[in-house]
Amino acid sequence: MHNQNDKLTQPLFMPFVILRNKKLNPKQRLVLAWILQYEPYRADGQELAVLIGGTPRTALQAVRELKTAGYIVEIGNDGRGKTYKTVEGRLING
Repeated sequence: MHNQNDKLTQPLFMPFVILRNKKLNPKQRLVLAWILQYEPYRADGQELAVLIGGTPRTALQAVRELKTAGYIVEIGNDGRGKTYKTVEGRLING
């Protein structure tokens, strides 16, 4: 049986293209790298809040901002949450 926070104890891979992107704030960079690492990723406000050291509202706001900016796309909504994946070309081109 896995603990909900098992992913939070694993190292986070931060690609250089995300790290050097000056258009993103630090919270957006963390969330984007997280979605990239665990895609397809169903947005979990509590999990992302622990990751960024903020509130679930702030974490989900970062997800919405990334979606609006075109870094991620919604690929599903099962009624319990939305699932996202990154847009490869957008990551490279910033």
